[in-house]
Amino acid sequence: QRARKLFAEFDDIRAGVARYKERDIPELHIGLVESIAVALLPHLVAGLKGRVGSLSITSGTTHPLMPELRDGAFDMIVTTEQPDGIDDAQMMPLLTEPLLLVLPKTEEPPLDWEGVAELAARLEFVRFGRKRRLSKIIDHQFARFGIEPHGTLEFDSSFAIIDRVRKGLGWAVSTPLCIFAAGASIEDVTLIPFPSSTPVRCVNLIWMSERGGGPARLVGKACRDIFESLIIPELQARAPGLEDRVAIAQ
Repeated sequence: QRARKLFAEFDDIRAGVARYKERDIPELHIGLVESIAVALLPHLVAGLKGRVGSLSITSGTTHPLMPELRDGAFDMIVTTEQPDGIDDAQMMPLLTEPLLLVLPKTEEPPLDWEGVAELAARLEFVRFGRKRRLSKIIDHQFARFGIEPHGTLEFDSSFAIIDRVRKGLGWAVSTPLCIFAAGASIEDVTLIPFPSSTPVRCVNLIWMSERGGGPARLVGKACRDIFESLIIPELQARAPGLEDRVAIAQ
């Protein structure tokens, strides 16, 4: 009786190992930044189910993930960072999205940069931390057109920023994915493009070349398919007028 039980347990283990080996990728660790995770994570888990033996996803972080990727904590990351100065890092662009002015519903949208300057002088600017890549893009654009926003409030969370705007306590610059992460739409805030020279943010898949490109190509294709068929239509529905401003990266 005991021998039969042991053989049955062995058969179960062997079958489990066989199923594990049948997966395209035995084990995978992925990092996702906060502004991307809310939209992408549920669909990505469903898309990789059955293709990956053991899947681990760290999401909701706002700090840079490149150091952890380089140190081996992740096999790949989905981020808006660039692998600057890291020779053996590989990158697949996934999505481009525009930066948008985010205003309280009570505010009249500015028609030009003079209007933005007037808004910046009158209403507090609520921003991401100054070390964030998105903040650097915003600061560069403001400097080009002489915009000097006032305000000292800095948040790591998209929700906290959009919530301040929703309550009429300030204005912000954000992206469709960040606005989605905050659970907001045009019913809550006014979203308008920059008067001119609208900057864009790129979402990238980055991995270290020593780990091979096969898993990255599988995950990259899954991400691009999810963005194209599910997320881009949702972003366009939340912010009508985006048209082709949110697009699969070429």
